[in-house]
Amino acid sequence: MTAHAGEPESAAADSLEERVEELQDENAQLHDVMCSRVVVDQVLRS
Repeated sequence: MTAHAGEPESAAADSLEERVEELQDENAQLHDVMCSRVVVDQVLRS
């Protein structure tokens, strides 16, 4: 990844770090949802 023209390298890195944190939060939420679905499936099958 390269910084946009006129954008300091550190600003690009900061925005990238923020995006990574957002994706990690989304990933954690998706993981919770998938775990919940597995539990529901097991309950429905039992």
